[in-house]
Amino acid sequence: MTRLRALQERARDEQAERDAIRARRAQEQAEREWRRKEAEEIQRQVETEAMLREAREQQMAQREHLLAVEAQRERADFERVLRYYCHLFCLLMYLGIVVVKSLPCISQGRKPPI
Repeated sequence: MTRLRALQERARDEQAERDAIRARRAQEQAEREWRRKEAEEIQRQVETEAMLREAREQQMAQREHLLAVEAQRERADFERVLRYYCHLFCLLMYLGIVVVKSLPCISQGRKPPI
C-alpha cells in the first residue's frame, strides 16, 4: 500500500512537472507572439511615416513649382504691360502729344518702336 501511494505521488509530481513545463512553453509562445505583433506594428508606423514624409516632400516640391510658374507668368505679364506703355508713350511722344525726356524703354537702351 505504501508503495502504491509512493507511485501515485511520483506520478502526480511528474504530471505537475509536465504541466509546469507546458505552461512555461505556452507563456513563452505568447510572449514571442506579442513581440512579433509589436515589431509588425512598429514597422507599419515606420512605413506610414516614410510615406507621409515623401508625400509632404512631393507636395512642397509641387507648391514650389507652381509658385515659380506663377512668378514667371506675372513677370511675363509685367513685361508685356511695360512694353505696351513704353510703345504708347513713344507714340504719344512721336505725335507730339506728350513731351517726355526719359522713358523706360529709352533708359533701358532700347529704341522707341516707331
